[in-house]
Order: sequence, then structure tokens, then C-alpha cells
Amino acid sequence: MITFIPSWHEKTINNVSSDDLIGQVKSFMHSDDAYQVLVSNYMPFCRYFLHRYEILESNYWNLFDELQGITEVQQRAVTLDDFDFDDDIRLIYTPFVILARSDDQTIAEIRTEQSGQVQSALYFKDGLPIYHDHYDDRGFISSREIFQDEKLLYTSYFNLDGDWVLHEFADSHVVKVNSATNQYLSQLEYSNMHEIEFEMLNKKLSELDDNDSIVMSITDDNFMYMKNVKFKKQLTASFFADRFTFSKDKKKMLKEFVTDIKSSLVDSDSNYEQLNKIVGDLNTIHKISPYDTRFEFGKSQEMKEEVIFFDARNLSDSDLHDAILEILKYIFKNMKKTGDEKEDRKIGLTLRGNLDDEDKLKGIVNEIINQLYPDTLDLIKQFMELKASENPVDQLYLLKFNSNVKFLAEVIEGIAYEIINTDDELMKSLNRARIIVDLSHQPDQFTQIAAISTGIPQINMVKTEFVEENKNGIVIKDIASLKKALNRYLNQLKYWQDARAYSAQKISQYSGDALKNYLLEITGEQ
Repeated sequence: MITFIPSWHEKTINNVSSDDLIGQVKSFMHSDDAYQVLVSNYMPFCRYFLHRYEILESNYWNLFDELQGITEVQQRAVTLDDFDFDDDIRLIYTPFVILARSDDQTIAEIRTEQSGQVQSALYFKDGLPIYHDHYDDRGFISSREIFQDEKLLYTSYFNLDGDWVLHEFADSHVVKVNSATNQYLSQLEYSNMHEIEFEMLNKKLSELDDNDSIVMSITDDNFMYMKNVKFKKQLTASFFADRFTFSKDKKKMLKEFVTDIKSSLVDSDSNYEQLNKIVGDLNTIHKISPYDTRFEFGKSQEMKEEVIFFDARNLSDSDLHDAILEILKYIFKNMKKTGDEKEDRKIGLTLRGNLDDEDKLKGIVNEIINQLYPDTLDLIKQFMELKASENPVDQLYLLKFNSNVKFLAEVIEGIAYEIINTDDELMKSLNRARIIVDLSHQPDQFTQIAAISTGIPQINMVKTEFVEENKNGIVIKDIASLKKALNRYLNQLKYWQDARAYSAQKISQYSGDALKNYLLEITGEQ
């Protein structure tokens, strides 16, 4: 049997595929191979998280459920009806936060999930936070943070009766245990929460047979406790993305740790090289994809509009400006009606950014348009307003005044600014894309696997195992080469179709079965 111990946190709910073990757990769910998942982090919205990533039906055990004495609970959603606000309280709604206001003061800030279920409620007095309740997704208060003078003092964790089980102090990280509600812990005080987690994990893993395997996510937080674990000989350690920092101060312990355990997993060439540099060229270090190709081919070939999907995250402002400039110059050149063409070509652009990036990205687009087509921004704005009001006379006047106005307005209208939080949102966006551009020093791995799944060619500036040069994509040497790469895949259908066909061949390489079988081989379970 394989036991997975992932690194899942509540904060990862709004990130796409936040941990490598999600894909690996999925690959086991529909097989006959024995497995279990141990969720060791505090996650009151654990079931919501598991449902979002389609692993709610997995065989999982929740450490904090055991600590808090939570067994069978009939699930219910916490809604605004559960709050006993006075009649004079006004509720102000924003997409995911509801403000409860009395006179000119906010008395509570209620945060909800996309489903509308309440996740937490932060209460204020005289403009200062006093306590912050976190709700379990089964419908009860799971923990409460206590504040004084805007400073977090401690966090209380509750059982179903509302009695405190643990007090975690913010400054010292010390955790006090309530002797009246404690059923599992050997001490009444711990230096930090990690000590409790590892005591509980060691106890749970002692139930395993000696030939069972363990696959665990290694992080900066949990690594310092790994030297004391009792299950090293059964352990496969997973070093994923930038979750673990390969720093000099960890070098000695890391070398001893990797040498002592059964095997190690890395997700990229970069992590493979860093680990090998520290511990030496061991044959127990394996590179494995954290995701599987579980999607369908995109439908972009059926659409008239050709959409360029550009991941605008993780680039410097200067590189971001230069990249968008090259993309827009390509669009400007190829969308313009030329000669005997019967209809205009439509090219769209999706700019994927981080939260709060939209204004910055729009500013860059406007700056470039103003640079290439001076004194047109105000005219474009007027034209778009007149178009919305369906005033053809004034539209014609503006077009006579500046023939570029309509064309530039169409380009601007074809630009989408997206903040993508889930796998589903990403796949919906990629379903329309004709090509993916990611020029960061470490291309997003999940997007690269998704590109193979959907048959979309990729343009990168860093070589990875997911892009075969001139087959399912291209690696350019600098941003100035971007227009030429776009031209290859968007202006010459043959290369785009060849990339699509090659992606179809690569799908089996990263399928769920291939991922599962490779993992079984690494851990010695096969």
C-alpha cells in the first residue's frame, strides 16, 4: 500500500493545482492499487478543497479531525442566516466578501467561497479586529483567532461542543493542550504545531506494515522535523516546484536525509540539478510529472478567432512590456485587411495575470497603442462609446477623421484579462486558445501538461521536458524572436497541425496510468 502525505493548506484553495500529490492521488483513485491519503495540515475547508480537485472520494484521513474529536457530522453550509445581526446592520456585498456595517463603521467582514458558503467572519470594534472565526465546511466554528491592538495573540481550535482543544500562541508558536478534551497527545505543551503533527503522523504510520510505502511532500516548514521520523526506510520524499528551498544551511541535513530514505521525487530539471548538486548523483532521485493528461483536445480550430494565451505572471515589468509589444505588433500586422482579402482576420489575446494585475496590464496595452498610434486613445474610447450607443453618424465621422480607430478598437475588444484560480477555469480558457506563450524562467508546469492534453503548441524561453523543439512548440532565445514564433504557428497551418498531432502522441506519456505505474515502480510497490 502507498500512503500519500501531501502539503495542502487552506491558502491553496484558490491556487491551481497547488501540490504535486493531487495528480498522483487521482491516478490511484480508479485503480485496484491500495492507497491512503493523510491530510496533516489544518484545513477546515478540506472537503471543499478535495471536491474542487475531484478527490473527495479518495481514501483520506484528516489529522485535525482526530485532534478536534470530529467524527461523523452531517454537512451543512453556513450562510448569512446563521448570523444574528441587529436590525440596523447594513450588508454590503462584493464578489467574495460581505461587509456588515453599523452607521459608518464595519463590524464584521464575512468571507465566502464561490458557492456562497461562509468560510470566515472577522469582527471589529472601533475599527480594530477583535476576533476571526473560521468555519468548517460541515457547518460549525472550527477555530478562532483572538486579536489585541491589531495584533494576533493566539488561535483556539474547537471540538464539536465548542470547547477548546488547542491554544496556539502567535508570538512563541507554543501550543497548549486542553487536558479535559485531549484524547491523543502525549504532552500538554508543544513548541509548535509541527511537533503535534509529527507525533500524530508517527502514531498513524506505525500502523503500516514494513513493506508499505510512504510518499510525502517536503516543505521548508516540515523538513527540519524529518530527521526524527521513524519511517525513513519506507519514505519517498517529493520536492515540488519552489515549495522547498535548496539553501546552504540545509545542505548537510539534506544529504543525510536523501541518502537515508528510499527515494526522492522532483518535478523539474531545475530541482533535479539542485538536488544532485547537493547530495551527489544518486540513482534514487527520480524526475516525475506531478500532473496527468486528463483533458480533451481544445476546440480552437473550430473558431474563427485565433486566441493567443499569454501567461503574464512572473515576468519583470520591462520583459512584460516588451513581450506584449511584440504580441500586439504581430496582431496589428496580421489583423489589418490587406488587398484582396474578403474578410478581416480576427486575433484575440488572453492575458493571464495575478490578482490586481489588470490595471497594470491595461496600462501597458494603452502605453503601447499610444506609442505605435499616437493620439488615438481618446478617439478609440469615443468610438467604443458611440458604438455602444449605436450612433452610426458620429462613428462614421470619427472613422473619416482617423481610419485606425475602428481597427484598434477591435484589437482592444479582443483582449481578455483573466485571473485563473482553478483547473476548470484554466481549461475553459485554453479551450479557446490557438497558442500558449509563457516566457518566464520556469514555465507553469500544469499549463504545459494541459497544453499537451488540449493539443496546443507552446512558446517558451526555457527548455523543459514538456516541449519538444519544433514538434509541440518552440523555445525562443529572446523576446525579439516572439513574432517569428507566432508567425510559424499562426500563419502556417501545417506547423500548428503537426504540433497538435505530436501532442496526441505524447498524451499517453503523461496519462494517469503512466504516472501511477511509474510511481509504483519507484516506490517498489510493483
